[in-house]
Amino acid sequence: MLTKHDDADSGGKMPPDYRFHSVTPEGRVYLKENQYLGIRTYMIFRPDGLITIRKTQRIDRLIDRNVAAQNDFQGFKRDMALVASVPIIVDQQFKKRAGYDHRTGNFDRDVYNRQLDDRDNYKLKTVPKRIGHHRAFV
Repeated sequence: MLTKHDDADSGGKMPPDYRFHSVTPEGRVYLKENQYLGIRTYMIFRPDGLITIRKTQRIDRLIDRNVAAQNDFQGFKRDMALVASVPIIVDQQFKKRAGYDHRTGNFDRDVYNRQLDDRDNYKLKTVPKRIGHHRAFV
């Protein structure tokens, strides 16, 4: 839902919690930032009347913490352990590939864990071990 706004740069309408960011060849761009999670959401009002939403997230600190945790790992010593720390946007992509059902919240946890075990995603884990064969889930 758009709300009326007096800002001349906003074209008279502004999405709630967003601020005008820029005008690009794609259209008018509005930005909402979540400083805590490092997520930036861009809402682009295109000339053809469609709206495009893009999200970005800074993950450098999270990756650095994960790598440090892997280096400090001394084995599982408790019944529960943090095995991965996954950025929200990547988590959404993994769940989609694992058959996420928006109505129930269910998805195939084995498929999700195999994605974490993929060599390309090793920096998302906090342990230097495979987690797909354990009864572990993030």
